[in-house]
Amino acid sequence: MLPKTIWDKVLAQLTPPKDDKDKGKFNGKKFPGRFQGKEDEQDLIDDNDKSHQHWKLKENENFSRAFYRNQKECPKTVDGRLVCMKFFLRGVCTKSCSRAHTLNKEDTKAFDKFVAECRVGAGKPDF
Repeated sequence: MLPKTIWDKVLAQLTPPKDDKDKGKFNGKKFPGRFQGKEDEQDLIDDNDKSHQHWKLKENENFSRAFYRNQKECPKTVDGRLVCMKFFLRGVCTKSCSRAHTLNKEDTKAFDKFVAECRVGAGKPDF
């Protein structure tokens, strides 16, 4: 139970403004994914390569538990670029992403090993 004066301030912070000019904004910030205009849309690219299907997230798999916490161990490509985990694991990314969206044979083997290790580690308890 909070005093009414504090509760009113909390509600004012939590409710978005009702003005049309501020539609989709919350305390001056945009809600991610809501009310996006043409200027905010990003061009997406899809990973339609059938050889990458075994990397995609499974239906019951938790991205954070399996991969996000291991992102520092994600292998780099032969030329030193970071591999785009979002592209290969979720199947979609933006064109403006600077990470690698194509892999050669060596990179594929390294990423395949990384994905397998992450999936095995996700089944183990945290402590």
